[in-house]
Amino acid sequence: MKHWTDHFVEMSACRDAIADGLRFATWEEWWMVTERADWMLWGLARIKHDPKTFRLACCACAEYSLGNFEALYPNDARPRRAIETARRFAIGEATIDELNSAARSAEVSAMSAAESAMWSTRSAMSATESAARSAMSAALKDMADLVRKIIPIPPIIEE
Repeated sequence: MKHWTDHFVEMSACRDAIADGLRFATWEEWWMVTERADWMLWGLARIKHDPKTFRLACCACAEYSLGNFEALYPNDARPRRAIETARRFAIGEATIDELNSAARSAEVSAMSAAESAMWSTRSAMSATESAARSAMSAALKDMADLVRKIIPIPPIIEE
């Protein structure tokens, strides 16, 4: 291997993630500064790692986004319950059946919310696209910091 990002290439990472990684000599250097929690979690999901800390990091990122959903749907607790169940599963306090049930319930909730949002925002999309991209970048950076709090040192990428 010439560069650590060769692993990303082999795993079919997106071009932007590979380009971002090429700026750093090692996976560890990249891990410490990347502002893309989605790429961090994507990479972790494809290498040998501790599933407990991975699940807890995913829960932290999902919880970070939960406020937006709850602001629009304050009476729908299914996503929050799914995150809580996933966290309990990560620490051994929930079964796989409980996790699957909560995930299915949250998925139905999310699909319904997404469909509703799609129809109500189509006309406003171009006017708010730049603001949305900026907000997404800020959120990914915040979530990257959350991931680093839970997993301060990335697992070794095995050859």
